[in-house]
Amino acid sequence: MMPALHVNYKAVLLAAGAALVVGAPEWMKPQSVNPWEVLGELARSLLIAYVFARFFVRSRIADWKGAFVLAGTVWFAFQATILLGSLLHEQMPFAAYALRAGYALVSALVIVAVLGAWQFRQRPDESVASRASGPTRETGALARAEPGINIKAVALAAVAAIVVGALWYSPLLFGAAWAELNPSAGAGGAKVPPAAVLGELVRSGIVAYALARFAARFRISDWKGTVLLGGWVWLGFHATLILFSVIHQDMPLKLYAIHAGHGLANELVITAILGAWRRKA
Repeated sequence: MMPALHVNYKAVLLAAGAALVVGAPEWMKPQSVNPWEVLGELARSLLIAYVFARFFVRSRIADWKGAFVLAGTVWFAFQATILLGSLLHEQMPFAAYALRAGYALVSALVIVAVLGAWQFRQRPDESVASRASGPTRETGALARAEPGINIKAVALAAVAAIVVGALWYSPLLFGAAWAELNPSAGAGGAKVPPAAVLGELVRSGIVAYALARFAARFRISDWKGTVLLGGWVWLGFHATLILFSVIHQDMPLKLYAIHAGHGLANELVITAILGAWRRKA
């Protein structure tokens, strides 16, 4: 299991506020500022910043290179790839994808910049990294000094995620409701093009590999800790990403629940396989 964390909540609040201000041009309508949108975006930014702070501490980051590698890794593996699903299955225009992905990247960079500035200005014995990992601090990219990644487990988890997705959006589960709420996705149960299947495999593989890498980096030794990691990833980077469409684009809550539920099922299945295989090994 993972040891207790020491997250600096002042830094989290500041990071969330900075992300809110920087991202305002993306979602705020100058002619009519909706206070509920502002509150919703603030809550979303707080969740993202808090989970980033947990990852920041757990990764024992002590320099700017490590901080921005963390931001880039999270963005690429858990945000850009999640949005890619809308390109593959819901006919999202590429320009809209690029705009949303770019906004997520800017937010991630701003959040880790604030967290890093707050941490690195402290004396080493006072830093959150020191409190989390003791007197020995580690620097540099996420890949350093971490156990190996089990590629077979990653491949199995990626395939399992595709199976979960196929069932989730099939007429057996939520396919009909999804098609009704999102006509651009086509009729429920329609044949999926081979290119979309290949894209989904690549997408699931990236997510599974990143989860395996973070589990190794955080030195998680049991399946419960791995599944908990999946839950935090879902809460901080998956559910919040889709929540943007609810707050600013009037996505129906039922459609949000379908997409967010699929994301949670995916994260739990992937991390359960990674954790079980890790324990067996």
